[in-house]
Amino acid sequence: APVQTRGTLTARVRPCPVCDAHVVSRLHTMRFILPDGHPLVDHYDVVTCDPCRFVFADTVSSQSDYDTYYTHSSKYSDARTSTGAGAQDWDDARLEATARAVAEILPDRQARIVDLGCANGGLLRWFGRLGYERLEGIDPSPACVAATATVPNTVARVGSLFALPRETLGADGVILSHVLEHVR
Repeated sequence: APVQTRGTLTARVRPCPVCDAHVVSRLHTMRFILPDGHPLVDHYDVVTCDPCRFVFADTVSSQSDYDTYYTHSSKYSDARTSTGAGAQDWDDARLEATARAVAEILPDRQARIVDLGCANGGLLRWFGRLGYERLEGIDPSPACVAATATVPNTVARVGSLFALPRETLGADGVILSHVLEHVR
């Protein structure tokens, strides 16, 4: 369907993921320089749904495209240049603060905690430092899973929000930290 524009309002083909409305306001257009064969598109609009105010990426990329990217090309597999591993001081401080906040809500150190979208296991490393011993990391990237598997008291598995390993069932806490913005 063609895009119809009236001032700043745009009726898009992709409806709002929350309320299914088609009337949005464009906030920003994201543009990327991507290598040939990259599974994601080189641009999309960041929009806000006029009825419910939810902000989302109005992209033609499918969830399958995102799954392919995060499995095979994810920037998170390089702990030195990405977030999630705690390699940079500011990222490590963010991970510590997150783990401490969750520990206030889930104080039992025998709780089984699953970090879904664990990247290189930095958040799980902080849970271990706080005394948790039953930790699990799930990530679509085999390289991230290999890095997370080195975190003490941690089991790491390949998987995603849409393809959870059966062993993940029954956890006391499941964390999606900096994950939902990567889901179509």
